[in-house]
Amino acid sequence: MRQVDYSQRIEAPRELAWSVVSDFGSLLRWLPGEEESSIELTGDGIGMTRDLTLSTVGQVQHRLDELDHVKHRLTYTLTRGKPLGMQGYSVTLTLAGDEEHCILHWTGEFEPEPGADGDAMAENLAGAYANMSTGLDTLLQGWQDHG
Repeated sequence: MRQVDYSQRIEAPRELAWSVVSDFGSLLRWLPGEEESSIELTGDGIGMTRDLTLSTVGQVQHRLDELDHVKHRLTYTLTRGKPLGMQGYSVTLTLAGDEEHCILHWTGEFEPEPGADGDAMAENLAGAYANMSTGLDTLLQGWQDHG
């Protein structure tokens, strides 16, 4: 397995950011460029799945493996699809911070398909984390500016 770590400062209180990140069905609200995408949730809590049809990578399914409201940590695993050429993938999001701002940290582990360029895949994954982090920051800034 290969690992990719990425962190970004979010200009919002940790609890506000967590209210969005911990909602397993909220991804499309803070994933830029996915206006034409769809999400469908099955189940509730740990073990629930989200089926996504994304304009960038096609159809994928994620399973929620951990949701820790005390440690502000969420982990999910790819259970269907091979986005970016990954045949196995798990990611943990963690929020640290306070009433002013927070740090969103991603730790992704993936297994490239045979013959796939793992270095390029890692770079693309870090770029995806940056894109999603910026999308979350933008969403939360809009909320704070209007309310």
